[in-house]
Amino acid sequence: ASLEKKKNERLKTKSIQNALRKKLSLKNIPKRIEIYDNSHLSGTSSIGVMVVFENGCFVKSAYRKFNIVSENNNTSDDYFMMNQVIERRFKISSDWKQKLPQLILIDGGLGQLNVVKRALDEKNIIDIDLLSIAKGKKRNSGNEKIYKLEKMFQFEKNDKILFFLQRLRDEAHRFAIQSTKNKHQKSFKNSLFDRINGIGKKTKLLLLSYFGTIDNIKTAGEEDLKKVPGIGIKTAAR
Repeated sequence: ASLEKKKNERLKTKSIQNALRKKLSLKNIPKRIEIYDNSHLSGTSSIGVMVVFENGCFVKSAYRKFNIVSENNNTSDDYFMMNQVIERRFKISSDWKQKLPQLILIDGGLGQLNVVKRALDEKNIIDIDLLSIAKGKKRNSGNEKIYKLEKMFQFEKNDKILFFLQRLRDEAHRFAIQSTKNKHQKSFKNSLFDRINGIGKKTKLLLLSYFGTIDNIKTAGEEDLKKVPGIGIKTAAR
């Protein structure tokens, strides 16, 4: 039964991919799609991710994370992050990079799309279709705008093509957020807080969710620390 289900899913996906190609006048049938998104926590723990959709399903073993590197800590600039991720992904230096997608989908608007186009042009990669999906007014799902470099498309809320693109975008977003959290917790785990007695994992998370970044915690006074739910006077003093 599950084989039958998989087969039906693939056929359904195939027909959506054909419809997508037709509707948006793509050069290729998008058999392999790479979806990109960036994430950071108040400018720290910046990360870019690549999610892969191929043969009708997400290929988790092909997902990749890119730690954003910056000399001036300019790591909350979305264009800068997107450029760096595309640069590194398409610098064909490893085996996994040899396999190119037919379609790249970006979470963002026309600005991000132009950044990607420029980065690929510089590498002489011109046969990949590029799309971006931008949130609608009030960030409402269903009001998304789909950008191709020279054109903007909007779909009815219940359109199967829109639903498919949303699904791709949401998976990239989920992976980006999760990767950022993991990176942040790891850096927090190896931080100076480990040298303070009685500050366990639970306390760290309380502090982090209240102050947002490690730097904010470091510069907080005792009065501020006491305001954190679950911290108390003794721990604040410590």
